[in-house]
Amino acid sequence: MAGFPQHAARAIALTALLASAATVNASGIDPGPADHPVEMGHFYTQTGIGLGTGFSIVNERRLGIRMEFFWDEFERLGGVPSFGYPISKVFRWANLNWAQLTQKSLLYWDRFEGRLKPANIYEILSDAGLDDHLAAQGVPPPVKDDGATTFAEAIAIRLGWLENDTLRDAYFANPNPGRVPTWTRDDAIFLNGLPMSRPRRMGPFIAQRFQRTALQLWVEEAPGGEPPGSISRVNAGDIFKEAGLLPNLDLAQPGTPNNVPFDQPGDLRLIFSSQRTGSTQLYMSAPNGGNAMALTVSDNVERYPAISPDGSFVAFARGTRAPAIDQRREPSAGELTLPRIVIRDLVSGKDRTLSPEGIWAGAPSWAPDGGAIVYSGWADGDTDLYIVNVATAANTKLISLPFTQLQPSWSPDGAKIMFASDHDGPFQIYTVRPDGTGVIRITHSGLSELNPRWSPDGDLITFSRSSEFGHDIFVAEPDGSRAANITSRTGSDHSPSFTPDGEFIVYVSERAFDADIYLVTLDGSKSARLVSGDGADRDPMIGSTAARPSRANPVPEAATLLFYSFAASSGPTDIWAGSHIQTPMTPINLTSARWLSVIPGWSPDASRIAFTSSRDGSLDLFIADSDGSRIGQLTNGGPFNGFPDFSPDGMRILFSSNRIDRDDLYIVNVDGSGMFRLTESVGSDVDAVWGTGGDEIVFASDRDGDFDIYRLRFADTRAIQLTNFPGDARNPSISPDGRSIIFSVQSGRLQGIYRMRADGSGLRALIRDGWEYKTPAWSPDGRLIAFSARRSEDATFGIYVMDPVAGVLWLVADTPFNDFHPVWRPGIST
Repeated sequence: MAGFPQHAARAIALTALLASAATVNASGIDPGPADHPVEMGHFYTQTGIGLGTGFSIVNERRLGIRMEFFWDEFERLGGVPSFGYPISKVFRWANLNWAQLTQKSLLYWDRFEGRLKPANIYEILSDAGLDDHLAAQGVPPPVKDDGATTFAEAIAIRLGWLENDTLRDAYFANPNPGRVPTWTRDDAIFLNGLPMSRPRRMGPFIAQRFQRTALQLWVEEAPGGEPPGSISRVNAGDIFKEAGLLPNLDLAQPGTPNNVPFDQPGDLRLIFSSQRTGSTQLYMSAPNGGNAMALTVSDNVERYPAISPDGSFVAFARGTRAPAIDQRREPSAGELTLPRIVIRDLVSGKDRTLSPEGIWAGAPSWAPDGGAIVYSGWADGDTDLYIVNVATAANTKLISLPFTQLQPSWSPDGAKIMFASDHDGPFQIYTVRPDGTGVIRITHSGLSELNPRWSPDGDLITFSRSSEFGHDIFVAEPDGSRAANITSRTGSDHSPSFTPDGEFIVYVSERAFDADIYLVTLDGSKSARLVSGDGADRDPMIGSTAARPSRANPVPEAATLLFYSFAASSGPTDIWAGSHIQTPMTPINLTSARWLSVIPGWSPDASRIAFTSSRDGSLDLFIADSDGSRIGQLTNGGPFNGFPDFSPDGMRILFSSNRIDRDDLYIVNVDGSGMFRLTESVGSDVDAVWGTGGDEIVFASDRDGDFDIYRLRFADTRAIQLTNFPGDARNPSISPDGRSIIFSVQSGRLQGIYRMRADGSGLRALIRDGWEYKTPAWSPDGRLIAFSARRSEDATFGIYVMDPVAGVLWLVADTPFNDFHPVWRPGIST
């Protein structure tokens, strides 16, 4: 150990080389229950900060030009054992390549060679002057000159430094024999780089440094170390990140949607307001921002949600959009005109207004026993604090001070109410007893301080304080002392509140030029963006709800058809359910949203529906209970994902997506996992449906010009063309006995509804009279056919039902809009 620094030996003994993690000779690493597949990749929470935050590794399409197979190559080259868990988002690296940092490596997609590469991270760390730090982590210093004059000579010399048999075997080992049947010397150099040092005894192990990894062979027992004889890879990516070499970006991603709709009482929820659909409404999501669903859908403006202590109610401010003059006159109301405090029962969905007319009310906070709410209200020129009795709706003014009193927060023990006030200069934080006595100022910074909130145990408070860049989040003692800044970033950070366990603070940041919702640890060391989208996301609160939201008008058992209704002008499009035997049909709106919801599908047991919606920006696939509640998001990529069809066992969904330049068919599990691409043709593959046995599909494709009907059996994966029309043959539907297929022809003189045998023979027209027909569907008993049609020049599309034996048809749904894509409820008899 001559020349080995003594401080390095002490560091090794004390830390047991915290950089080591996974053994090379292990058959694999259990990723833990937090792992889950996502679209075209995998999501890991192991390096997140909690509440489901973490990082994903996914294949991505860049600029619609080329595909970058980060996840496929990460997995092929050994995955977590080779590289560790991801610790950053994808970011721009040298020569405009995209890169991602993992615990042990820096991976980048070489856009010229078209493949994923590990960067020479140990050369980068050496160039950054970190060799002494690496030595303290058990990484030998590099040999400065190997004496080679050519690259081939350098390879021969440096591979000759593999003097330890165990380390040499680990260097040349195939990281994934199941995926890579042959592994060569050049492959080992590609994965690990050339040696930068000879093997060297460093404390409890023998270590050797390479361009892209560092291996440690443990030879002695050490506290926190690996068993003797095992080999570990040093976490160079962590060192890279801690040294500040990662470009400035939000280092933590939100958790991806878990795609499992809410149903467990007591689950934590993130509730916030958002302008994502134009008008500000309230949303409820998983704590990590996944599975966001609209809690309110109205023409009003809904702000400042607060969950009741027992989780049964949400209090909020409801008003209309304020004209500009009102916003200048009353800053506490923000965008609201005449806001009033409303509480919503999360079980029944019913609302009750608690504050009186004439007071501009906002920022409600519940008493610990749930019997009262304190809020700020503007009237008579000043904003003061009011308390309302929840049972009686009796309102009383708590305090009346000059100017403005804002954002009250009731202490967990009920003894104090904290608030912000500018009655004595810039906004500072005060407390008052619930009877209005004992007003005490607890902060004295002289800078504007707002948004005070108590921690769940009352031992800390949080608030925002103005800075030269806007506002930052602070944590302090309950008396205002020992205030510590935990955000310290460019951009305004405000509206903090504690998570129920007191371990994190959720807040709003405008650092990315829009209001987004973030999570941060109490020491400010780690943060994650939870919610980001078009329009401001504000007023976050995480709490436990005692009951999931339910619909006041569930879908009736008599409903036999789903369809969607589309207005010719811009506006929302919703999914409806109604009965084909009810004349006239009085359908029920299942989505009632401010966005597009189209192309529904019904699960085999009729308990769930799938549909396409624009509620997340692009047109993605969603799943919900059959009454439209408990919505979960299944896809998050590409401009369009649609035409969902449940598999016969109800476990998978077949759909079409144009995420990679054109429409191809995909299959995804109903929990959002296991997505894979089924077709890859030169044309568009759409309108796919499962065969009755689940071993084949039928779909429409224009791969040979016009759209025609094709069949694809999974056993041979070869699509067989069944029709050859001069117009577009679309929307196939297989009869319940699997013996025939109906479809529509939607252009030319042949347009109508046709029937043929499953092999494409026996073609005949069921209806062809010159009008437009779309989306025919067999009833579950095979007796009737539902379809969408426009049967006069001035008519809109309506839903019709046909008896193909009797040759008669009748109109069952004719709303003022265009009605499309009828889907029969499974299991019914017509």
